[in-house]
This record gives sequence, structure tokens and C-alpha cells, in this order.
Amino acid sequence: VANDTLAEIYLNLGNYEAAEEAYAYSLANLATDYMQWQSAWVRQGYLRLLMEMGQIEGAKQQLALAEADAAKVGNPSLQAEVKTSYGLVAFFEGKMKTAVSHFSAAQTILQDVPNPFYRCRVEVRLGLLKLNLDELDEAEKHLTLALETAHQSQRLSVAVATQFQLVRLAKLRGNKDTALTLLDELAPSLTQFSDKTAVLALRYQITEDLSLHPQLIE
Repeated sequence: VANDTLAEIYLNLGNYEAAEEAYAYSLANLATDYMQWQSAWVRQGYLRLLMEMGQIEGAKQQLALAEADAAKVGNPSLQAEVKTSYGLVAFFEGKMKTAVSHFSAAQTILQDVPNPFYRCRVEVRLGLLKLNLDELDEAEKHLTLALETAHQSQRLSVAVATQFQLVRLAKLRGNKDTALTLLDELAPSLTQFSDKTAVLALRYQITEDLSLHPQLIE
């Protein structure tokens, strides 16, 4: 497993120290043939770690370096990912309108990119930002498009994560029955224990009328 992949696993597990070591190792051992491309990708994972550790200025420094590398590569998908990272930084700073602006810029860049996976990532994040802004109709539009695109690109994990947010959207609208129906439709496709546990927790929150707080998908 590549060190940047290990770093992402550690990050998702909340093991920040191990994640930081793995990212540092990846940046110190970039492949010569595609150094700038790899650097831009790894730095964007690293800046997410720094943001979760509360080191916003450090994250911005990594983002500036990633943007410079992406500009040298000249790949639209990579440049769109940088715009997405700017949106993530704005989100962590509570600047929702600015975050939407960055994600919309990424969306524009990706209009002519054939790989739907990148467009899917942007649509998911736009949907979740709209949830945070209580713009529920817009949230539904982006999340529905993201779900369709995730299925087209055969990205089951992204499809599952997006369906979870559509469940949350239904709950926020007060449509408890719709939320539970969406949850029942989602359950058979889950294979990971963590996802199955999340379904049980979400079902409990819905049936007990507990508050649901949308999170930003990475």
C-alpha cells in the first residue's frame, strides 16, 4: 500500500501522528517521473490532516505548494482538486459562501473532463455545503447528481456516502418516512461493518427525532 494511502487510512481512523509521519515520508520520496503530480495529490491529503488538527495556516501553506505543482502539470482534474481543497479550507473556517464559490469553480473546470469521478466529488461537497446553508432544494439537486455520477463511475463507497446524506436531507425536511425508506434501500448494498453500524445509528437518530448534522465528505 502506498504511503499516501496509508496516511489517508490513519487520518480516517483519527491516528493523526501516524498519518503525519506517512504524509511526510510520501513527500520525501516522490517518484521522479511524476513528482509534481504526486506532490500536488499528497499535499492535498496532508492539508486535510492539518485542518483537522487545527493548523489552518499550515494547511494553507501546503495548499499553495499543491497549487503551484498543479499549475506546472496543467491537468484540469488536478487543478479542479486544488479548487476543491480551497473550498475545504473555507469550510473549516466557516466561510460557507466562499467554499461554494471554490467548488463551483471546480465544477466549471470539470465540465469537459470525461472521468465522472472528479465531478462526483465536487457535487457531493456542494450538496453538503448547501445542507449547511439550509438551501435544501439545491442540496438535493447536487446530491442526486452526485449519486447518479457515482453509480456511472462504479464508485460504490461514494454512492453509499451520498445516499447517507440524502437520508439526512429527508430527515432535515421532516420526512421521517422517506428517510427510513432511503435507509432501507441503502442497507443491502453495505459490506463494511462501519457502514452497517452507521445505518443503525442513523435509524436511531431518525426514529428518536434527534438532530442530524451534515458532515463534509472527503
